[in-house]
Amino acid sequence: MDLLKFLKKRDVQKPQLDKILEDKIDTDAVKCMTDEELSEYLPAKGDRLALRAFCSSQKPEGRKQRLLETLRQKMMLRNRRVGEEEDDKERDFFTQKNHLEGNKNAAKSSRKLELGWIHEGRQVRKKNGGGTRSVVFDKTATKQDILIKCKTLFFPNGKVKSLELKDLTCKILDFKETEFPDDLTVGEIYDEVKMGILRFYLSTTVKESTEKEASDDSSLPDPELHTPVPSMNATHTDEPVSSASSPLSSISMAPECLENMDVCSSSLTMIPQDNSHSSMNFEQAAASSTFIMTQGNSCEGLHVPGIIIHAYDSVPSINFDLASFDATRQQQAENVHLEENYRGIRSSTPDLYPTILSVHRVNIIEEMVGHFKNKEILNTDIAFNFIGEAGSDQRGVSREVYSAFWTDFLTGEAEGEESRVPAINTKWQEEEWNSVGRILLKGFTDHAVFPLKLNKAFTIALIHGEEHVSPEMLLDSFMSYICPADRDLIKQIMSEGVKEEMKEDFIDFLDRFGCKLIPTEKDPIRSQIIQIAHNQLIQKPKYALDKIKDASQRYLQTLFPAISNIEDMFQLKKPTAKRILNILVATPTTAEESKALGFLQQFIRAQNDESLQKLLRFFTGADTMCVDKIDISFVTLAGFGRRIIAHTCGPTIELPSTYQCYPEFRKELENQLSNEESFKMNIA
Repeated sequence: MDLLKFLKKRDVQKPQLDKILEDKIDTDAVKCMTDEELSEYLPAKGDRLALRAFCSSQKPEGRKQRLLETLRQKMMLRNRRVGEEEDDKERDFFTQKNHLEGNKNAAKSSRKLELGWIHEGRQVRKKNGGGTRSVVFDKTATKQDILIKCKTLFFPNGKVKSLELKDLTCKILDFKETEFPDDLTVGEIYDEVKMGILRFYLSTTVKESTEKEASDDSSLPDPELHTPVPSMNATHTDEPVSSASSPLSSISMAPECLENMDVCSSSLTMIPQDNSHSSMNFEQAAASSTFIMTQGNSCEGLHVPGIIIHAYDSVPSINFDLASFDATRQQQAENVHLEENYRGIRSSTPDLYPTILSVHRVNIIEEMVGHFKNKEILNTDIAFNFIGEAGSDQRGVSREVYSAFWTDFLTGEAEGEESRVPAINTKWQEEEWNSVGRILLKGFTDHAVFPLKLNKAFTIALIHGEEHVSPEMLLDSFMSYICPADRDLIKQIMSEGVKEEMKEDFIDFLDRFGCKLIPTEKDPIRSQIIQIAHNQLIQKPKYALDKIKDASQRYLQTLFPAISNIEDMFQLKKPTAKRILNILVATPTTAEESKALGFLQQFIRAQNDESLQKLLRFFTGADTMCVDKIDISFVTLAGFGRRIIAHTCGPTIELPSTYQCYPEFRKELENQLSNEESFKMNIA
């Protein structure tokens, strides 16, 4: 505090203050003055004593401190001077400018829209002229402007494939696939829904006269465009499949749900070997023909007996006779080649309105096992919801349910470390282990979810039998089954033999696994370890292995006809930084958005395997590679509400573009991933 300010607080008269200022009396001078000299300036003794105490308490002011104080005073004067010169109009201008700072979209006169095409209630894929198009519209654009643009994009010359625009009834639907008022503008809709990017659909239906002409045409239409799909609101129940009938006697096109339709780039092609069958009546053709089902470079759509195989990149043709599955299983196994990636398979007769299964997250094992005791669930289209959570299942919730089940199962009902096998317990009998097999099959066939922590040797024995598990595979799988300390010990002993300093640890290892012999030579040691591996990975869980196999082996053998296919699946479904980065889809339009995307990519590259699995599960609902892309949209969240929002059903993530530096981004995302509440489905 300044000396003069101190004296003013004590109500010293102004003439006395002026005299002190005139004679340059400061803190240092007061310390050297006698009481008699000081009384010339301050007649009151109390003021003199208080001033001496004040000066004694003051620390010497450094040069830097004086400069800072001078700078502060100048800044205050400048701000005061600018404030006095501004008029009301200028203040309003700067207030508005600060309000719009960092929100470039608010000042734009246009906004980006995503446009899709729905024909007869079903989204059309990119290969057939559909897909998703990104177009910039003026904020004043209305429904009519969007309709004109959609017709131009999806019907360039008024025709696409065998469909002509003049034969169709067209209308525009919003992102909820519902109609909206004609007079609403793009800007008004954005202001109302507060979303990062809006999607609209061109909805087309065939006019009545065109439908009659189409019914007289005997040519085979494109199933993607001409097969009407009933509304998802309709109730439908499939008849149970007779055990006496062949699993191949009924093959149907499996309609995909909602957003997943437009991520694919090719469709199923069904070609009768007998050219006389050219109609859409597949049941008649099935009685006397052999079909070749092919799949282009796409992500899904390949049918096999009673199920549909989905592949990330490509799946070659599968030949099989529709008359008899059992008689040609060997031929199918020789013709099935699963190449680079794998996706799920679905029931050939899915319900148009799926059966909803409700589960509690904290009791998911018991409830899932109970649901899957019904054998017909493999032929039923099902969806899930978590009780107490708001998520609506459009594949994302299902992926989260299967992932949560396998996480809890392999944690509490299995033995092992990096890889695990089921642990036999008294509460689970044949029916329960059969349920686990159905969960394994249904999760993989519907959503490509496979528990990669399941031991590889156990998986091979499950699908092809234990006779196909080689000693090398047993040894390799056992190394991932035991803890790192035991693994290092066994590797050293197998390469160097049993040294004296290792003998005690080796005896302890053998004792823990029930082995009473202590081999000393290298070859007997290796043989002994392989025997222990067989005991732990095959013999101990044998009952569980057999019962899981009873419920799933038949179809899994069709999917994985060779051991190499299983090994490829374990390798290709494992999340890596490169694979996750390759499926990110983003179109940043500003420097801030590019910076935020760079932070996310840097974060992904820095994670270990366990963290990558957690991050992928946060984005997609599954901790394995199950999707073809992750869309990224940018938002301007700031403050306490700033966080990455994940929509697993897309999957889509909303990435804030307001991060200033990478450490700030890393801290907030790590806090999100460490919080269990972040993985709950809290967005409907």
